[in-house]
Amino acid sequence: MPGADILISQGGPDGLKMGEGWTDLYEDLRSKLGLRKRHFMDMGPGERELFTRATDALRERFVSDVLGRGELEEARSWVGELRRCEAELGEVLGIKGIFYTRELKSFISDPVAHLKKKIFVYTFDLLSGKMGLGEFERRASAALRTSLRTNMRSVYQTWVFLKLLALMALKGPSRLLYPEHGLLYVERSGRQRMGLYPRTASYPAPAAP
Repeated sequence: MPGADILISQGGPDGLKMGEGWTDLYEDLRSKLGLRKRHFMDMGPGERELFTRATDALRERFVSDVLGRGELEEARSWVGELRRCEAELGEVLGIKGIFYTRELKSFISDPVAHLKKKIFVYTFDLLSGKMGLGEFERRASAALRTSLRTNMRSVYQTWVFLKLLALMALKGPSRLLYPEHGLLYVERSGRQRMGLYPRTASYPAPAAP
């Protein structure tokens, strides 16, 4: 279309072969995708959505190539364990919901989708010519590994905390004094920035023997 800032020729990335590596997808996209903006912040909402869809296969393949199927399956497995622990808390303590940090909430909703977001800007810089293949691979790979490592640590730490609550409920009172409304806030950083250090959860004191 005349005046468009992102141009995609017919037969775009949807027709790419699944066996292709991320560099093959890059070469194919580079020949079909025209970027006139020099920074992703200059794109309007529609252009950004179009770019996101056009580069989805490239970003997903890069995530898979860098991290490997094993690490991604492990991430999904631990997210599943966390979800099962949430359900268990609902049964034994009546927890109605758990609030996570925005980062962790995004990761456990869909680990691969979350990781693809982490390299969105790098992908734009690569396809706009601001970054070469070598620099993109180094910087995007580092961003993915850091994000995966950080979020997996958060998933495990949160699972340990929730599992302890569930085990305590099986051996003692099946209710919490706090939070009394049944909504558990694992996310604390926002309130700590305001100088608040609330409890995460409190059990009733055990009865005297």
